[in-house]
Amino acid sequence: MTEPLVPIESLARTLTVSITTVRSWVRTGLIPGDMYVKIGNTYRFDKEAIINHFKPMQKNPVVAEPAPQADPRQMELNFDVDVNL
Repeated sequence: MTEPLVPIESLARTLTVSITTVRSWVRTGLIPGDMYVKIGNTYRFDKEAIINHFKPMQKNPVVAEPAPQADPRQMELNFDVDVNL
């Protein structure tokens, strides 16, 4: 920890997420316990360590593959319509 620890508001602003999201990440362990300290109800975070922790996740973003397009030549059309008037 070379920089001073920052409050949760500063970390949330840096990561462009809400304070609630940061709290959730702490609760679920996405932010490891060695990257912050909690004194009473106050959290202080090692911003540099957390940014480095999340960097590998940014390098390989999850990209959804486009849904396969149906070949119109292989589409089965059903014209059996039951109309009850």
